[in-house]
Order: sequence, then structure tokens, then C-alpha cells
Amino acid sequence: MFLNELIENNLPFNRKERFFTGTVFPLIFCQNNFQYLSRFIQEIDPSLKVNIKCTMKNINIQFFTEYNLFESGIGSKKFNYEEIHKFRDTPDILFLIDDYHKKHLFALEAKMYDTPSCDSLQKQLNNQQIVLEYLKVKLNIEKLYHYALLPKKLVESYTTVKFKYITWEKILELFKDVSEYNYFIDILKFAVDNYSDLVSKYTIDQFGKNSEGRRKGIEIYKKFRELKIMRVGRSGGLNGDSFSEDINSGSWQDFQYEVSTKTDLPNRNWFSIKCFIKRINETNGGDCT
Repeated sequence: MFLNELIENNLPFNRKERFFTGTVFPLIFCQNNFQYLSRFIQEIDPSLKVNIKCTMKNINIQFFTEYNLFESGIGSKKFNYEEIHKFRDTPDILFLIDDYHKKHLFALEAKMYDTPSCDSLQKQLNNQQIVLEYLKVKLNIEKLYHYALLPKKLVESYTTVKFKYITWEKILELFKDVSEYNYFIDILKFAVDNYSDLVSKYTIDQFGKNSEGRRKGIEIYKKFRELKIMRVGRSGGLNGDSFSEDINSGSWQDFQYEVSTKTDLPNRNWFSIKCFIKRINETNGGDCT
């Protein structure tokens, strides 16, 4: 059975970005003790030569996905709470190579079927850069590599791109000869080949009666503003500390808010989309479109 037949007749394909960053990417890049990781490193920086070691008694790489410095650093002797409590914006994929005491830090913010605006993605990368620069100084990192990992069609949809990026298609190209059949390389190939059919196409119709889910603030603001019955959920509600901090910091654009079309929601954490948009406009001095 071909892969597309298997997916068509069984479980729908997993479109979540965490699947690609937390499962697909590591199982391609980390196979055989990072045997092929040098291909990626050479694509990023052809001048960088590193020797990766992966035994418990001789190891020089740390590889993490969904890493959060604040959560990971609590209790660490190297970091203190006062320094890291504000550092919650970290990339999807983070790995450090300590090669003969020359440290290199690689950070990737990945998107697959989410379609953030170029400005929104730039802002997310800028927020991450603050954390990465802190790590660079704190850990005496020789060189920092910070990239977006994006589908080619998403990059092509942007008018101008000022940040550094690499495409999923390039990843496939780098690993095309790894083996005749590799499950997760084939999964990535399927994901890329079917991008146009699987990419997020948000419409009001997606929110049927009593449906619930999560959506980024910028999507709620721009794409669902006419859906008067939508409710948005945030801890503490409309005037709570969490939503106020979201707006003041600008993180509301990328934060995943709970959404619902139910009219009988049980607590004060929920408020109307009209109030959501009004608070944002008041704080930002007008329309945010």
C-alpha cells in the first residue's frame, strides 16, 4: 500500500507543527547518532567543521525540541530565577555542540501548515533572539545560528524576507540519499508534496455550532472579526493580568487563545471577540490590520 493510500483510508494526516518539530525532524536528523547532521551544518555554514560525539563518556551535543529556558533553568546552578523568569520565547528546535570548548548554538523556529504573516514571524524571531543572545553570553557561545524552517511556498508568499531561513524542501534534498526507504523522510516528503491541500485555510465555517479549539490572536483579529458570536478565552478574562500582558508585550499576535461559539460559557475567563478587538485597538492606538 502506498503511503497516500494508507493515510486516505486510515488516520488523517497529522498537521500539527509539534509533530514535525518534535518527531519528524529529530528522527531524520538524529538517526544513527547524528551521523547525517553535518549535512545540515554545512548547508548553514560551509566553513564550520565540527566533530559530533555521542557516547555517554564522550559526548559533545545537546539536542532539544520544545525547549523553554525558564522552565528548564529553574533550580539550575548556572542560571538564577531573576535572570531567566522573563525568558519564555524559545525556538522549536535547539541544539548545542561543544567541540573542543568552541561552542556553537543552533536554533530553528519551524512552521509547516501554520501561515503567520512575515511581520508576525519576524517579531517571534526577534523575541527569541533576546533569549539566544543571553545564552550566547552566559555560555560563552562562539557562534549563534538562528533560522526559520519553512515550507518553500510560505517563503514565496512573503514580499520581502529579512530573517535567515532554510526550507523543508532543502532538508529533503540534503537527506535524499540517506536510504532507499526511511519512514520519516517519506512522511516529510508527503507533507511537502501535499502542502497546498493541507495548509491552513481558516474560514468562519470552521467554527460550527458549539465547536471549540485554539487560534492565534492575529488570526482571530484579522480573520474572524465578523463572527460576532465567537468567544475568546484567557486566564483572568478580558481585564486579567494575562491578557493585559499579552497586549502590552505584543505577544497576543502569536498566543494560541481558546475559542468557542458557545453562548453559555461557565466563567469569567471568556469574553466576546468584539471586546478582544476593542482592547487591542485601544492599547495600540487604532486598527492593527
